[in-house]
Amino acid sequence: MSLQNRLGLLLLAFLLLMTVSVAATARVVTDQREDALVINLAGRQRMLIQQMTRDALQIELGRDPASARAELAESQAIFDQTLAALLAGGDTYYRPGESVTIRPVSADGARADLMALRDSWMSFQLHLVTLQDAAPGSAAFETARRAVHTSAPALMQQADAIVRLVEADSEQKVTRVSWVQAAFFISAVVLLAAGVY
Repeated sequence: MSLQNRLGLLLLAFLLLMTVSVAATARVVTDQREDALVINLAGRQRMLIQQMTRDALQIELGRDPASARAELAESQAIFDQTLAALLAGGDTYYRPGESVTIRPVSADGARADLMALRDSWMSFQLHLVTLQDAAPGSAAFETARRAVHTSAPALMQQADAIVRLVEADSEQKVTRVSWVQAAFFISAVVLLAAGVY
């Protein structure tokens, strides 16, 4: 094989290596953007639980109950839609007037935690509906009020655990890519050494 052919193969191998490296990096950047969005949405779930608990307290205290009920209904709808999107993928509310499409969460352990959160949410939501519909001071209202205040911290802990799992999964992806990039670098050095030889 002539020197020119060998150099041509070496350059072709180097080009192929760089192409694969750039494609892998682009893929990771896209994954990181999507992971950041999912982390934001999962973190917002915690905030929505706090918001719903605050709105429930406003209804309980009789401070602008119509406004509190409207805010509570909106927070419930956003929480419900986001939870469904985290589980199955799809569209969800992001910012006022803006929605986003996400893929389902696939982090190890996060799916099971999301399903457990969904089960807890169904019970919590029933109590919120009772607070909105029952007369303040009634037995049903009092039972729902106590249930909301006692179950909200556990619900927030569940949401927080999901955020931590998704963050850990995202960090693992970055670590994997660092190893892949190191392998590409070593391969490039080997190719250059072979070319010099």
